[in-house]
Amino acid sequence: LVAHARRADYLGTNDNRLRAWADAVDALAAERGAAVVGLAINHQSPHPESETLASLASAAPRQAQWHVLDCGTSPGLAAAVARRADGAVVHSYHAALFALQAAVPTLLVVGTQYSEMKATGLARYAGLPDDFVVRPREGFANLGQRLDTVAASLAENGNLADAAPRI
Repeated sequence: LVAHARRADYLGTNDNRLRAWADAVDALAAERGAAVVGLAINHQSPHPESETLASLASAAPRQAQWHVLDCGTSPGLAAAVARRADGAVVHSYHAALFALQAAVPTLLVVGTQYSEMKATGLARYAGLPDDFVVRPREGFANLGQRLDTVAASLAENGNLADAAPRI
């Protein structure tokens, strides 16, 4: 299960929301017998993603195995890992796009009007259900059901080739 977390004001993330998200991702991975692979794709200060993900991965107790992969400046590496996943729960538009391009069921977490507009636009262009957009005010309890809904939509709608020019 690919996970991506970014602590940034423009995404509306904070320590409490990230902990709740990580706990829900951990529970989902454990329920599905999966490991969590945290993809770090951004190193901007003051919260480099590798540090954020490492902190979330090491929070005790974790039910699933967590691994953090620092993709550095290689979007190709991040995309390759996302293509191999069974699912993705991410805070990044680009991480979501990498997974969706490979028909990997994906959820995009939003927390501000800006991030919600980007996520709902991607959902609309890609023909994805509203379950694709995870709003923290709704909670993280039903991530598995949401991923299954997105998976069914991807199976029905195929890949994103037709949507790529609009995206």
